[in-house]
Amino acid sequence: MRILLLGGGGFRGAIQVPILEHLYKIHKYDFIYGNSVGAINGIMFAQHQLPALRSIWESISSRRSFMQAAWWWPFNGLYTLKPLRKLLETHVHLDDIQIPFAAGVVSLTTGEYYKIQATQLATDAELQSVIEASASIPGLIKPKKIIIDNEIHWASDGGLRNIIPIPPLGNFTNVDIVTCQPVFGNSLPAYHNTLLSHTKRELEILENETLHGDIAEIKRRCGKSTQINIYCPKKHPRGYLDAHKETIQYRFMLGAHASQHPTIF
Repeated sequence: MRILLLGGGGFRGAIQVPILEHLYKIHKYDFIYGNSVGAINGIMFAQHQLPALRSIWESISSRRSFMQAAWWWPFNGLYTLKPLRKLLETHVHLDDIQIPFAAGVVSLTTGEYYKIQATQLATDAELQSVIEASASIPGLIKPKKIIIDNEIHWASDGGLRNIIPIPPLGNFTNVDIVTCQPVFGNSLPAYHNTLLSHTKRELEILENETLHGDIAEIKRRCGKSTQINIYCPKKHPRGYLDAHKETIQYRFMLGAHASQHPTIF
């Protein structure tokens, strides 16, 4: 059994596109799990719609491609995901899913992390809402109201608890992990002694610790006989809200390189 785990990372998700295009050619998957932007990319992979996925990412030139400022009512979040929702309504449909898929969300109602499978959902709108919730960055975007186990939950970014979605215990022969940030080595950008740099560096360190914790937990769950392949960029991918066209192209380059140089556990 082979599964695919797609981590979160905002607009760094462009890195995953060339990697997914490569994996689509060489592997068949039994299940796909995605968190945050990994859920967006993952559902498109599950529907065998990689040309459309690349087209979406190539069209991005600013945050407005996914996010819309909501300054008129900041208590509902600084941004909404209305542009992303329109894309999901165009491209994401239950009947198009070819590979079993689940998106990770964190319920702010219970504090728990949930992997919501597409087979649990009855309508396209429910699936689109789960993916939108998975991509709702805490502090910037208002949580999304969804139904989990017949109860109302206010759900937010799955990356709040796990950057990489944690699979259930199982007998997997292969696990392919695709991240939006480097896992190995020191790839942090230059440090400048300013308050903003302090904050950014602290977030990078916390993200790195969470990432390594996720990989350790995945390895524990899968057991010694499972081969784990990690596809990650070798260089820093720039800020997760940087959506300039030049940055997207830079991330495509990082992803293309990563697709040919996985780390095998």
